Amino acid sequence: IGGSRAIRITDVGQITGSGTLTREATGTTFGLDIQNANTGFTGNVVVNSGVIEHRHNQALGNTPGQTVTVNGGRFVVAQLTGPFAPTLSHPVTLNGGTLGFGNQIGGVYAGNVGVTADSSINVSDFYQNANRGGTITGVLSGSNRLTLSGATTGLVGGTPSIGSVLLT
Repeated sequence: IGGSRAIRITDVGQITGSGTLTREATGTTFGLDIQNANTGFTGNVVVNSGVIEHRHNQALGNTPGQTVTVNGGRFVVAQLTGPFAPTLSHPVTLNGGTLGFGNQIGGVYAGNVGVTADSSINVSDFYQNANRGGTITGVLSGSNRLTLSGATTGLVGGTPSIGSVLLT
């Protein structure tokens, strides 16, 4: 899915099938904003450029084995409405891209996060450039540089294992 404008998917079940959802877009301000459950989607997600905003626990399906790979651009867990933060349970591979949190309250990455190339985690709302918090409860592992930016003091983890990831 490409483009240089914001794309909002607001209805339930609008993304279906087992193919790979790939984001290729210009800029990092306008995202592919997925706001509701898409339990009929069973494929993997790849961000090569641009932004995907995950705003519902099942925005990208809920099938075991699904993965998210961030080669470039940004993948963000962001609040839609109300006093809750969405959780992404899929494992994430950071392969040169940015993992983010955004909008009012931070989200939760419950799957493991592997760092396979120099990448970053940004703990700030990229619309308002305001510091936010976020949680990684899965294992954080890899052997490459991981740069933390934003309100890094707001980044908390339940059981992360840094291993040999170089934090800068």
